[in-house]
Amino acid sequence: MRFLLHHPHLLLCLFLFTLSLCRCGEDDDDLPATLNSLSIDEQSSETAAAQQHIYAIEKMHNLPRGWFTPVIGHTDKGVERARQHVRRGGARFSLLLPNPSDTSKGVAYSVFSNKHPETYRLTHAVMLIKLDKNRRGELIGEAHFPADLSQSDAHEALVELERYAQSPDDIFLRLFGPNALAV
Repeated sequence: MRFLLHHPHLLLCLFLFTLSLCRCGEDDDDLPATLNSLSIDEQSSETAAAQQHIYAIEKMHNLPRGWFTPVIGHTDKGVERARQHVRRGGARFSLLLPNPSDTSKGVAYSVFSNKHPETYRLTHAVMLIKLDKNRRGELIGEAHFPADLSQSDAHEALVELERYAQSPDDIFLRLFGPNALAV
């Protein structure tokens, strides 16, 4: 004890260290609910599932496996892009049913284009929205077209990927409810 009294800075460091350990155990209410409620394992699992959906999309559209970039999981910017895409008139979606005998769960995917705010470079990607009957849809990720794709090849891919797409008013709202695409 006498040692600590002669070295108050050590006592202060010990106190601050203990305080920081207590603070680490608290929830951060400033984080979005999705980040607060999903563990790292759950986020990794969702991203891995989204990657499997991308492989299925590549196969359905006769694209080579690994044609898209690896999936970028749920991000705040991705959610904002998804919201803007859903709200814009004419957005069309295709449906994946991972288990065809269970139509209460699915994945909507849609092609979108995004202009980078600084470089003004146009990029194309596919967004994936997890659907559960009568629940709000949840963005689980996006995968981008190859960066070295020519403009004509990108256009061909866009046409191919939108070939089976439908307006959200059709099957999505009927199967999954009015909030299916309300990410």
